[in-house]
Amino acid sequence: DVEALEALRSSSDPSVAERARAYASLARGILAGAAGDAKGAVVGLREAVAAREAARAAGRWALDAAWYARLAEACDAAHDPEGAAQARARAAALR
Repeated sequence: DVEALEALRSSSDPSVAERARAYASLARGILAGAAGDAKGAVVGLREAVAAREAARAAGRWALDAAWYARLAEACDAAHDPEGAAQARARAAALR
């Protein structure tokens, strides 16, 4: 439930807030893609990846190649081959 994730974004626990932010953005991106909004999917997935990268930089979460692969697919659907190539390269670096 995206609304429940959004509510957790204001948690006083930074780890919970960061994960909620990432998962809420991921969910929005997936839902946008399912609705045929390729650009909205890219926006949501980029926000999700950025939130996860920030949590990783703080030492609270590991990166996941699957998130970058999903972003690459969304970039393909949005006719953004450069974005897709960058996301795939990042995913490959994590494997």
